[in-house]
Amino acid sequence: MACLNVRRLTFSYGARCVLNGVSLNLAAGETLGVIGPNGSGKSTLIRAISRTLPLKAGSVSLDDRDLCSLSRSQLARQIAVVPQNPNLPEAFTAAEIVTMGRTPHLSFLQPEGLRDLQVVERAMVATDTWSLAARRIGELSGGERQRVVLARALAQEPEVLLLDEPTAHLDINYQVALLDLVNDLKDQQGLGVLLVLHDLNLAAQYCQRLLLLHRGEVFARGSPREVITEANIKAVYGAQVHILPHPLNRLPTTVVVPGNGNARRRSLAFGAAQEGVQEDGQ
Repeated sequence: MACLNVRRLTFSYGARCVLNGVSLNLAAGETLGVIGPNGSGKSTLIRAISRTLPLKAGSVSLDDRDLCSLSRSQLARQIAVVPQNPNLPEAFTAAEIVTMGRTPHLSFLQPEGLRDLQVVERAMVATDTWSLAARRIGELSGGERQRVVLARALAQEPEVLLLDEPTAHLDINYQVALLDLVNDLKDQQGLGVLLVLHDLNLAAQYCQRLLLLHRGEVFARGSPREVITEANIKAVYGAQVHILPHPLNRLPTTVVVPGNGNARRRSLAFGAAQEGVQEDGQ
């Protein structure tokens, strides 16, 4: 299986630099988490690696083969993306959506063969979406849609899976179920998984290593215990938190401290102003 190498990746939207010299490596059978506040460059990193966005500088290679040398079909056979907000045609069935994952393996207008259909079925069974095969996308819940999109990515038979906030807008039960599924597939198929997450606690539990981005640059990298520290969270997120060991596996658990610092002072000032309004009205 492949090893993904990203070297000094740089990308700008006009004059605004969004990624500045970001480097990472992802091994087969590993989950690397990317965390950071809004605007830190997490989603841009996913789009740049998958060549959705053109690079200003830097390189992305898979087993030392530059991805820029691959055609779109060749790239899609190596790397699959689960986007944050997938745009799915609601009239299509779940099976039709997942079958789209076979497109990189087919020539123009070539129909799916028996093996293609077998790969689609395996992907849907693995993601627990086979029972949804005949249902239209517009009839599915958010969690069901997300599993269908994951099945489509698996149908590509990739070596690397890029997931951009796959748990966004999902209830906690769907979040855990989806990440458990990705973890199992990673172990069973030896996939390299690059996982963008907002939730620091989920990142600590499901990722072997973390990359903390801040203003488009790598602020910290390492194990969850090395990256998720009170000092790092304060510096990057501007939030005062406590980091406690999880009672079962001792991994870092982030606990928000409510009503501290400027937020607490603003809250007290607002409360005093409200009391003044009430007193004036009496």
